[in-house]
Amino acid sequence: MPSSSTASSTGPSSGAPAPPAEPGRNSTPTSPPPNVTGIPAGLYHYNAREHSLELLREGFTHTEAGALCAHQEGIDQAAFIVFVVAAWERMRAKYRHPRAYRVSHLNAGHLGQTFALAATALGLGPFQSAAFDNTAVEDRLGLDSVTHSTLYALAAGHPASDTSTDTADLNAFRHTTLRHGQAGRSDN
Repeated sequence: MPSSSTASSTGPSSGAPAPPAEPGRNSTPTSPPPNVTGIPAGLYHYNAREHSLELLREGFTHTEAGALCAHQEGIDQAAFIVFVVAAWERMRAKYRHPRAYRVSHLNAGHLGQTFALAATALGLGPFQSAAFDNTAVEDRLGLDSVTHSTLYALAAGHPASDTSTDTADLNAFRHTTLRHGQAGRSDN
């Protein structure tokens, strides 16, 4: 990544370019990979300026991932999980009005969609959820829940061998009829 003061974006934003993550700070996203070749299990901070992972704490198990994420099916088998975290001071510095809260959630959604598209393109099975124990996740990440809050859990792994690989291609869209308006409405 270039050493400029602004980070490149891979997707849409709810406002102007986000300020880059500060090195050494828990900020969006924080990622614990329990099963990634070459990276020991642990809790990591993604440093956007250096495009690197910084180990925060060693150890993170699939069992712990399942417990933090409400024991949702498959989360305990993911290769890695990304907890998207809002850094409220940075949001307030950029948006000096109550909209900062809304914008942070919109940005988390944009990031989640980009994550799903990228994971799918890499042949991974993406998983997205807001069903997790906020207090437990933030405690585990060392966040105080006042200056930083967890917004979203994103995970990916290799799909099971019996998972269907049928995908829609451009021909599926060519044969789709788009209609104006909705059935039963007077503006059709």
